[in-house]
Amino acid sequence: IIATLEGPGAERQLEGVLGVLVQQLNAAAAGLDPRVFFELFCGLEILLSRGSASTSAMATIAEEVRVAGWDALQVLLRTQPDTQLREPAMRLRLGHVVSLALDAATTVDAGLDLRSRGVTAVVELWRAVNDADCLACFFPGAASALCKAVAGCVDARQNHSITCAALEALAVICESVLGDTACAAAGIESTAEPSITAVVESWRRQQSKVESMPGAAMAAPSDTATGPGIGVAEDGSTYQYPRVARNRAWLADTSVRVCRLLATALEKTARNENWHVRASAVQMAERVLRTCAVAVAASSTNLARSKPQDGSKVDMATGDADDEDSLGVLLSDTIVGSLYSDSP
Repeated sequence: IIATLEGPGAERQLEGVLGVLVQQLNAAAAGLDPRVFFELFCGLEILLSRGSASTSAMATIAEEVRVAGWDALQVLLRTQPDTQLREPAMRLRLGHVVSLALDAATTVDAGLDLRSRGVTAVVELWRAVNDADCLACFFPGAASALCKAVAGCVDARQNHSITCAALEALAVICESVLGDTACAAAGIESTAEPSITAVVESWRRQQSKVESMPGAAMAAPSDTATGPGIGVAEDGSTYQYPRVARNRAWLADTSVRVCRLLATALEKTARNENWHVRASAVQMAERVLRTCAVAVAASSTNLARSKPQDGSKVDMATGDADDEDSLGVLLSDTIVGSLYSDSP
C-alpha cells in the first residue's frame, strides 16, 4: 500500500497507513522476520523517493507524508533483524535511502520538520548499520552533503537548529568511519599516542587558518581502494555491490578530503552570529579530534603524500602538521580560535 497508493485522497490515506505501521512496529517486542523487514524497508524506500528531487514518473507526495514516512523508517530501523542492513545484498538500497535522507536534509525550500527528519534519519541509519566497512561506501557523499548544509547556514529563522544538527551528524559519521576503534578493526593502528600538544604548537607557529575551498567535492579515494564486490543471491545469480577497502592509503586520502570539506563549513560557522552554531562547531571539532587520532595523523603532509605501503601500522605525525590539509590543525584552530572570538 505505501509503495503504490496514489490518486485523489491518497495522501491522507498514506498518513493513516503509516501511523498504523508505526504503532505496530512500536508494539513489536522482538526483531521482525527478515523478509518482513525487507519488504517494509523497500516499500518505505519507494514512498520516500516519490518526494525527492529525482522523482520518477509516479506522482509526488506532500511533505507531511514524507515526514510520516521518515518517522516510520526510524522506528523500523530499531526492529531490524540482527545485522541485515550490513549484508551486501542490501547495500545499494541502503545507499539509496541514505541519499534520500541527505536530499531531505539539504533541500533549502523544505520545511523544518522534513529537514530535521532527514538529518536524524542519516544518524539513525549510521547507528543501525554500525559497520565501518559498509558505511565507508556512503561516507564521501554523506560528509559532502552535511558540510554543504552547514556552510549554507540558511535556517536563521529556525534558530539554526538544522545547522547544529548537521554538525552533530558530521561528528557521528566521522567517528563511525574514521574513528580509532574503526581503524583498529581494519588493522590501521598508530605506533604511538597522539600528541595534541604538538598539533596546537603547530597551530601557534603557523598562525593561519586552513584555506577554504568553496565547492569542494569529495570523490572516491582511489582506484586501488574501491571496486565493486560480487555477491551470490539465493537463486544462484550474481550481483555487484559497492565496496571500499579501508587501508592505509584510503585513510590518508579520505582524511585529507574530509579536512577540505570541513574547512569550507567551519569557515562559515566561525563567523556565524548565532552562538549555538559556534558552540556546535567546537563540540564537533573536539569530538573528532578526540576520537579520530589516527585519521588526524594520517592527514598530515608526510603521510598524505607518501607512497602507500602494505602494513598494519600508521606512523604518528611528528608535530609538524603545518600543511593546509592537516585535519589536526583545522580542528585545533576551530577550538582555540573560539577563545579569541569577538562575538559573545
